Amino acid sequence: MDFLLLNSKGAELVTTLLLWAFVVLLLLWLGRWFFYMVRWAKRRCTGAYLMLAFLPLISLLPIPPTEIKKFQQIKQQQIKQKDEAGEPKKAKDNTGAAR
Repeated sequence: MDFLLLNSKGAELVTTLLLWAFVVLLLLWLGRWFFYMVRWAKRRCTGAYLMLAFLPLISLLPIPPTEIKKFQQIKQQQIKQKDEAGEPKKAKDNTGAAR
């Protein structure tokens, strides 16, 4: 029974191998799940289900900070353009009559 006893390097190796096996099995399971999700979505009559199948993938990718800054600049430019091209403010009607 001495062959079952592991020294610290052997235990570390076994732990590492088990961790990698778990990660690989998890990735295979996720891949299989996504495959079935897409196959299910393709059977539907609309493309909305297909889009729902890929929606979780979008959340895995973070938005880089440079893109966030670009979005903020574009938003500020649109607000400025709306203010510049907006209709002139109407004078308030002092009659108080309901329309």
